[in-house]
Amino acid sequence: MPLSKLATKNPVAFSLDDVKTVNQDLKCDADNKPRLVERWIAEIGSKR
Repeated sequence: MPLSKLATKNPVAFSLDDVKTVNQDLKCDADNKPRLVERWIAEIGSKR
């Protein structure tokens, strides 16, 4: 992915505008860290 808007873009490259993202609420995550970690362990961590 070119860093400069002046660079020629590869025809098979995707644009960051095409990437679906989420707004991460870091304050909410920090306030709920114990619950989120417990959920992660229960749903993902134990499957390794």
